[in-house]
Amino acid sequence: MYYYFLCFFFLSLLIVISADEQFISTEEPSMIRISGQPICSTGYEALDISWEKCMAKCRADVNCSAVYKKSDVKCQYYQFGSLSSFDQGDFAGREIALKIQLSGDQCPTSNPLVPGPINFTQVINGQHYTTTVSKSYFFEYMYNLNYSIAVPVQTCPNNTKQFQRFKGETYVVCIGLFFFEAPRCNNVTQAYAVCRAQKGTLTGPANAEEYKYIQNISNSSKYTSNPDSYKYLTYWIDGESTMREKDYVFFDYSHDGFTNYKWEVVFKLSDIKCQFFAFQGISTVQESAAGGYEIALKIQLPVSKCPISNPLIPGPTYLTQTINNQLRTTTVSFDSKSKQYKLTYRVISCPENTKLFLRRGAKVCIGLFFFEDPRCNNYAQASALCKAKNGTLTGPANADEYKYIQNISNSSNYTSNPDSFDYLTYWIDGAGTNTAYTFEDPTHDGTTNYQWAEGVSRSKAAGQCLHNPNPLHVNISEYPCTATFLVKAVCWRGALCQIPPIIE
Repeated sequence: MYYYFLCFFFLSLLIVISADEQFISTEEPSMIRISGQPICSTGYEALDISWEKCMAKCRADVNCSAVYKKSDVKCQYYQFGSLSSFDQGDFAGREIALKIQLSGDQCPTSNPLVPGPINFTQVINGQHYTTTVSKSYFFEYMYNLNYSIAVPVQTCPNNTKQFQRFKGETYVVCIGLFFFEAPRCNNVTQAYAVCRAQKGTLTGPANAEEYKYIQNISNSSKYTSNPDSYKYLTYWIDGESTMREKDYVFFDYSHDGFTNYKWEVVFKLSDIKCQFFAFQGISTVQESAAGGYEIALKIQLPVSKCPISNPLIPGPTYLTQTINNQLRTTTVSFDSKSKQYKLTYRVISCPENTKLFLRRGAKVCIGLFFFEDPRCNNYAQASALCKAKNGTLTGPANADEYKYIQNISNSSNYTSNPDSFDYLTYWIDGAGTNTAYTFEDPTHDGTTNYQWAEGVSRSKAAGQCLHNPNPLHVNISEYPCTATFLVKAVCWRGALCQIPPIIE
């Protein structure tokens, strides 16, 4: 019997940077506010927005280093490298807000810029952008900002992503999928050869962040890089079994063996040897009493105690896990004639820019969808937008969904606002009929989990529809269903939709 797989592999280009290289934090940056005003700069962008929105915009923009409050509704926006010094002092309510990195998630009790210097480094397009804030040696209340752009490694090749690893020294690696050309399905020896031709090596995940990235690019490649339309694609990664002392040998030592590998089934070879099978990696298990060999299957039991009889008989038995926005189900069924256990697999995933949620009796993919032309539109068009995706308008069914909806809605104000409205809002499920709200989506349980803006009447009047967030970036409000935009203040930018998941 022959098994054909489209086999990709991971190319890891290992480039060592010095051990004292500035550590790049993955935590969110902070904005520190100081009474003061700019002294020297090469230019800025003048914005007519509130001070709070100005700081929020800078914090979310990797290219922004600082902002200056001119008034409650005006600010100056400084890109990386443009502000070189500022003066600290009481200047009639004017403030400077600097982007820095703080340790911990609480505001410090003293000025974090003293004694300094303070560094903040971001990775932008594969390069390290560092802002250093330090007190002036000559003027007591002056601070200087210095900037540097470091290229610790050559820019990662196309279709790879840069990660940092720590193994005594700091390594910067580029990880990605590379494809066999002819034949398109090939063995691990050829995978090693292609890696070496790129001056790299096979690799595996060194941490949770890398594992998530690897799973995402692997899963999506089934739809983008599968010219022969195989049902499953699998991938060669670092790790080769051996009969020597170690179970596997690795050619890339920087990912720490299989410490960060995730497995589905294990097979006992001896008291000190075993085999691991990942999701979709094993399809049949033969029951036998052979010489101490055992299989351990991951399943879900309805109680916390071991059952008194074989829980796989009569079966079937299921294990469902949510991994990287996918719902993965393993089904174990027993064939009494052959004494074999059959493992089958199902993957439920969501289209791009949506997230999978489980509701009572339903699995839904939730996301924001935007109007195209005009970019601000009414409730009826929002409903049509969702229906065009084979879905419906929806609303939050629980606290987790509500948090997700608020996050994507608020962040879109900076990423999906080409007309620079002060506020963006989105139509959600709920239209008034004079006596109640009607809903297109029955799975979110009406308004049970809606969190309302303060003072909203909830009139349920005919012609009134629900949207989120209100102009204060929080909670749900009611407004005429025909609304599209209000001057330059508010734009009804699209719809919150639930659409069917992809089932494989």
